[in-house]
Formats: sequence, structure tokens, C-alpha cells
Amino acid sequence: MKKNVIVYSANWCPYCFDLKDYLRERKIKYDERDIDLSAKWRAQWLEKSTQQVVPLLDIDGHIYEGFSRKSLDKFIKNCYTDG
Repeated sequence: MKKNVIVYSANWCPYCFDLKDYLRERKIKYDERDIDLSAKWRAQWLEKSTQQVVPLLDIDGHIYEGFSRKSLDKFIKNCYTDG
């Protein structure tokens, strides 16, 4: 099933690279939005973020902030088994 996947990131953020690698390993296609390159993307990130951290992953409106493989595995599974 096709999902709308957005990664809000910054080029100075090592966890952002980890998240993108994680998604590529799982063949999950995503749209990357560097919050330092666009005021529009930064505003979107601020609206979605509760902690103002990157990376922020948005899968069809389900938000995940930061990077932890264990909790991310669970989040991804829930997003992709969700009707």
C-alpha cells in the first residue's frame, strides 16, 4: 500500500542520515524536506513537531520524532498495518 512519507531533516543532523538510511534499507520511498533550506518546510515542521527536533517522520499524518531503531520498527509496523 502506498503511503505519503515525509522526512523533515537538516544537513547537520546525524540522526537524519540514520533515519534516511533506515528507510532506504526497508525500501520505503520518502520526500525529504530540509528545514534549513525552505521557510515553508520549516513552518510545516514546526506545526507537526511537539519537541522541535529533527528528524521528524510523517507517514500519512502519523508523526515520529527523533531516531531509535527499536521504537521506529514498531511505529513503521503500525503505520503499514493500519487500514
